[in-house]
Amino acid sequence: EIDYLKQEINVLKRAYSTDRINNKYCIKYDAYEIEELSNISEKYINSSYKNALNLCDYQDEWEKHLTNLGIDVTNSDDLLNYLYHAERSSFDIISVLGGLDNYSLKEIIDFIYETYRVLKSGGIFVLRMVDICYSQNKDGSYKEMIKNIMREANFNDEIEEYQLGLYTLFIGRKL
Repeated sequence: EIDYLKQEINVLKRAYSTDRINNKYCIKYDAYEIEELSNISEKYINSSYKNALNLCDYQDEWEKHLTNLGIDVTNSDDLLNYLYHAERSSFDIISVLGGLDNYSLKEIIDFIYETYRVLKSGGIFVLRMVDICYSQNKDGSYKEMIKNIMREANFNDEIEEYQLGLYTLFIGRKL
């Protein structure tokens, strides 16, 4: 248990910097992670995509990447309320790169279903969750749980999963 925690702390020190914002420490993106995320996303994003909804606190680098691809980006850090008021089938891409880890399982399930409702057919959902929040779940079963919720919401059966440092990135396509 102690060795596992030491390993997590060493990865955190090596890969990420922290800022003090509103008296809370938060993990910021570093150049490596954005580059990896950008490389991964190129497999899924096609030229027909016109707009994206970016629901997270960390927006700058991801927004730049999407904008460079010619995609109009709407940003909101109001994870739950924005989706509930959005029109059905209104975005090609919805990304959540932080913050959802702090919500209850019921809220996460509702959020994933709402994401599906708001995505256009063929659109992609990019979800990034912090592994360190799930230290008690070292067997990775929460990852299967997230993928199963996405499948139940009717995302494609092949939910992709990528490990980015202390994060797991999930990508699903609306059928």
